[in-house]
Amino acid sequence: MLGQISLNLSFLMYMFLYLPQVIHNQKQTNLAELSKWMHLTLYLGYSLDLLYGFGSNLPWQYRTVSAIGWLLLTIQHVQLIHHFKQTEQKFFQIGFYSILMCSTALLMLLSINPKPFVHLALYILGYAAQIAFVIAFIPQILKSKRLQSAQALSIFYILLCLFLAILDGISAWQLNWGWPNKLGSCLIILLTSMLLMQYYRYQFSKRMRREQPLLQR
Repeated sequence: MLGQISLNLSFLMYMFLYLPQVIHNQKQTNLAELSKWMHLTLYLGYSLDLLYGFGSNLPWQYRTVSAIGWLLLTIQHVQLIHHFKQTEQKFFQIGFYSILMCSTALLMLLSINPKPFVHLALYILGYAAQIAFVIAFIPQILKSKRLQSAQALSIFYILLCLFLAILDGISAWQLNWGWPNKLGSCLIILLTSMLLMQYYRYQFSKRMRREQPLLQR
């Protein structure tokens, strides 16, 4: 019962997961602080998760949110290519479109003939997807630490990620999903908590720096 409630609640929330970040990106003010490696790794994770969800015949809610996340990250990529005009963008573009073409081709193959996707291969896909979801936040954590700023990510996006990781963990354990989901959700809770702490820490430091000259007067 609890697993079904968390599954349905997370399904509704996943529909809006990237909306706060897409709106936040439109401001363009702090877009340079956004880690391109985070974006690329998240996209890889959603591509693998899409194959894992359809191949393992997981609940339709799981497959739908994977597909929507994959689509919204594609839209977010369009926002990023308008901002990053440096030479480093070339590798970023090649990586993104390589993942796009490979995941689309494999998804078509899966829908036509699922036999090549044996149980072990699907298990590896599931683990790879969860690893990508987990490590995706590490580049952003490191970049935020280097810049002493966490303004690249929307606070609402961070909170949604944290809350959804908790719900995913409940669903994975209650509905007896695979270990990729069980372990992955726990690690994502840890890393999103770090992003949240960075956000408030750097916000506090910024406020203190602003107020210090006034106090000295």
